[in-house]
Amino acid sequence: MGIIANYSYAFAIRRLGAEMSAAIGAFTPVVAALIAIPVFGETVSVLTLCAMALIVLGAVLASEVIVLRRPKTKSDPQAA
Repeated sequence: MGIIANYSYAFAIRRLGAEMSAAIGAFTPVVAALIAIPVFGETVSVLTLCAMALIVLGAVLASEVIVLRRPKTKSDPQAA
């Protein structure tokens, strides 16, 4: 199973890029917790839901899937 996971991850990096692959990998705990609800009958607390939301938000912001625009200034070299 480990060999398949490594090849799949390498394929994802080539296909999506390292940033996006890392962001998707960060969702693993969230996906595992959501799968555990129907499979094992787990219950999810409000604290767990907040933690899941923070994981998703952190992964999205870190991977720059959503680019926050900042105002361009004259001293900004990319402003030209």
